Amino acid sequence: MKIKRLPNRSFERKLCIEIGSKIKSAREECGLSQQELAEMLGLKTSVAVSLWENNKRTVDAIRLWQISQITNVPITYFL
Repeated sequence: MKIKRLPNRSFERKLCIEIGSKIKSAREECGLSQQELAEMLGLKTSVAVSLWENNKRTVDAIRLWQISQITNVPITYFL
């Protein structure tokens, strides 16, 4: 019988916190508001951007790549 290991949630939370703050830093460095970034990402409102920055929701890889392109920051900065 195999024993399942539970994922290390504290690592996930720490990673999300770092990504959220880095998204905010990159956005602010470019002089963009949350709404402006949201529009550039094709989103109707800035709610998703706010949730990402405040670590309430995780950002998917495609959106993270788009943010890196918009802010002219290497994607590795966020990881």
